[in-house]
Amino acid sequence: VHQAIHTIEYVLSCISNTASYLRLWALSLAHAQLSEVFWEKAVVEIGVESASPVMLFVTSSAWACFTVSARAKERKERGVGVD
Repeated sequence: VHQAIHTIEYVLSCISNTASYLRLWALSLAHAQLSEVFWEKAVVEIGVESASPVMLFVTSSAWACFTVSARAKERKERGVGVD
């Protein structure tokens, strides 16, 4: 009976870890798609097509800030670099 309980705990732990990694993978994919859309809409359509160096700088800076903050959030979710 004691061994059966440990086996069940191990199986549930494996399922839980797999679900957690699948969730992080989905979050990473969503971030990549959102970053691509934001790049197209903000930087390309507003920054590049406006032909203004100032707008290009502003939109590129905004994209970089949002990308870095989203990556930091992903790293925190995964527990990478967290004390």
